[in-house]
Amino acid sequence: DFDLLADELSDCLGSSDSELRDELAYGLLANWLRNDRLSAQSRHRLIAKLTTNLQISSIDSSLVRSFSALILSELLRADAISEVLSSSERKQLLQITAATISAENDYRGFVVGIGWVHPIAHEADLLWRFALHPDTGVEDAELILPAIRTKAISSFQPYSFNEPDRMARVIASLVRRELPDTQVLVNWLDSFAVPENVSSWTDVFGSIEGMNELHNTKQFIRSLSDQLSSSQIDPEIQNKLEELVKMFTSLI
Repeated sequence: DFDLLADELSDCLGSSDSELRDELAYGLLANWLRNDRLSAQSRHRLIAKLTTNLQISSIDSSLVRSFSALILSELLRADAISEVLSSSERKQLLQITAATISAENDYRGFVVGIGWVHPIAHEADLLWRFALHPDTGVEDAELILPAIRTKAISSFQPYSFNEPDRMARVIASLVRRELPDTQVLVNWLDSFAVPENVSSWTDVFGSIEGMNELHNTKQFIRSLSDQLSSSQIDPEIQNKLEELVKMFTSLI
C-alpha cells in the first residue's frame, strides 16, 4: 500500500542516515508523487504533516525541515496537476514557507558524514513550485519577493552550494509569468542597489560581513540575469537587471 508506506517514509526525512533520508525516503516519495501513486487523501495528509515540520525552527531539526520542504515541493508540483489543496490552504502553506526561509539560520550545504542538509536551497525549491503553480497570483508573488531577498543578500557566510541559482529560479519563474506588476519587480530589483550592512557597496570591502553580502548578492543578480537572458521580459525589468549586473561587475 503506497499510502501507508508514504506515511512511514515521511518519518525518515529527518534521518542523519543519508541513504535512508535521500535515497529511500526522498527518492521513493518523489517517484510515487511523479507517477501518481498516492491517493488525494494521502497527499493531503502528507502536506499537513510536512507543513508542521517546516515550522520546527531549531538547528537540530534542520534535516527534517529541509527535506520536508523538498517533498512539499513535489506535493505542490502534483497539486498543480491534480489539486488537493483549497486556495486558502495553499495560501497558508505559502505564508509558512515564506516565514520559514526568512527565518532560516542553517546555511549548510553538503556535510561530510551527513550528506545534503541544504535547507535554504530546498525551501527555495518549494517557493519555486509556488511560482509555477497556476493558482499563484499577484498577491502571492508579492509574498515571495521579500522572502527570497532576505536570503539572497545574506551576510552570514558566502554561498557555496548553488543556493543563489535556486533562489534566482524562483524569481525568474515569476518574471516569465509577469507576476507581480512590472513596477513592483523593478522597485524590488532596485533595492539591491544598496547593501544592508553599510551605506554603499563601495564600503563593503572593510568587513567579512560586507564581503559576504557582496558575494551573495552578486551571485544572485548574475544568476537571475543569466536565467532570464533568453526570455522575452518587460524592457524595464531587463534594463534594471542590466544596470545591476554592470554595477556589481565593477565592484572588484
